[in-house]
Amino acid sequence: MVLLSLLVFIFSIAISFSDGCVTIGSFEPRPACQCSSRELSVNDLYYDLERHPFAKTAISFANDRALWAGGFGDCWQSLSCKTEYNNHTIVIFDPTTAIMTSSASINATCDPYSQTWDIVGSGLRARRLWAMCVNFDFPVFTTRASPAADCDCANYLTTPSDVREHTIHYKDYHRLIAHSNVTNITRTQSYNGCVRRHDCNIEDGKTLLLFHNDQVYQSSSGDFQFECPDYTWSVSENWVPAYQLFYLMAVCVQDLKENLESPAPTTCQCEHFWSDTASIEGWSVLNLYFYSEVSENQCSWRVSCVELKYNVNSTAQLEIDGEFYVKDEFQLECDIGSNTWKSVTYSDGSASNVDQVGFACINKK
Repeated sequence: MVLLSLLVFIFSIAISFSDGCVTIGSFEPRPACQCSSRELSVNDLYYDLERHPFAKTAISFANDRALWAGGFGDCWQSLSCKTEYNNHTIVIFDPTTAIMTSSASINATCDPYSQTWDIVGSGLRARRLWAMCVNFDFPVFTTRASPAADCDCANYLTTPSDVREHTIHYKDYHRLIAHSNVTNITRTQSYNGCVRRHDCNIEDGKTLLLFHNDQVYQSSSGDFQFECPDYTWSVSENWVPAYQLFYLMAVCVQDLKENLESPAPTTCQCEHFWSDTASIEGWSVLNLYFYSEVSENQCSWRVSCVELKYNVNSTAQLEIDGEFYVKDEFQLECDIGSNTWKSVTYSDGSASNVDQVGFACINKK
């Protein structure tokens, strides 16, 4: 009886009277949800959204690894910034404006009649759900104008063709570089003349390395973020500050093959270290510029300091038993039997049977 009454009620609201006649009506089906949605990448900001008024600003703060689509249905979608990325919030790129959600996670429902998105609990509405995560708390550079370079902090991005000359003098070259395939970095972002981010696509099996004197830093996420507040790089990983470095020597490696075996006995292994003292008053040490031309067996070395893209007054310095020697270029020969430097030629003479030498590039401040 209850079911019959319900059917009678439904039938009664589907009819209408017109001019004394009974007209049977029909239900209008709800339109399909076809609201536009897209997970944006930094490349989208450069290309598809290059004319968007907020694109240039967002490039400096965007992190296209952080957005996660938690779920979706016919007329709803859930988005969030991954928890390992601190202080990230979702920004929605509407056709002519950017909608700041001020939240790391949102739920949105599609209105099938207007084909627009309602951001649940916020009162915000968007014509399209084109979204990405940004970190506006990551400090913006305050780079001062400098006649020496575009940026007060020094960096160099190696390529497959020059990586050996720029990294063979680092102690981890044999372990990480010599037997690996070096590639170009996938993407670099800059802000106010300073590099802000290096990215090697970890999903493609690439690894990002930073060499700095006797240390090497490997990114677990495939990219590092940088700022240059006062002539020293502050390096972050997953947008969390991690290191303070005087320079950046970046290398991107495809399918890193860590080699833990000792170098071949046919290879020279003379000792060298990085000197941290400038022998000329008013000069400073910046080993980014150090450059080595080394024979295949690593016995013959020609070392110098190159200017790279910076207009600096830089020269090579060797330290031997606490004594310093400065010259544009040094030639060294390593004895493969004793692994001592059998000859080191410097400005006003030479030394022989040297156990180890200290390398440095010194620069006029």
